[in-house]
Order: sequence, then structure tokens, then C-alpha cells
Amino acid sequence: MGLFSSKEVKRFETIHEEHEFDQDIRIFRDRMTGVNYLAVNSGVGFAMTPLLDSERKVVVTEETTE
Repeated sequence: MGLFSSKEVKRFETIHEEHEFDQDIRIFRDRMTGVNYLAVNSGVGFAMTPLLDSERKVVVTEETTE
């Protein structure tokens, strides 16, 4: 499977989101790698970065079944 597959399955899933005033904060999970990303969208800009734990290591989570 390449970077973006032509299949129906989406590569990224939203696993957490918060909305406060003019900010949207989301955590996305890459379904292929398990890497979590923190994304912040405010009225004036957007930023996205890998989510780090307290030891400055990238947070990786397994896929959950619901």
C-alpha cells in the first residue's frame, strides 16, 4: 500500500477533538504507522506536529476495534 491508497479506507482517523473559542484541537492517528499527530487550527493559522510523550518520544497507538 502506498502513501495514499485508492481504496475506501482513509489513512487518518480523528481520535480526539476539542473546540474552544476560535481554536480547534485534534489528534489524528495514521492508520498505517500508528503515529499520533496534534493539529491546532485557529482563526489565523494551522499547525500540525507528531504528538510526543513525556520522554519526547513519538506517541504510537495500535488500531482500536469498536
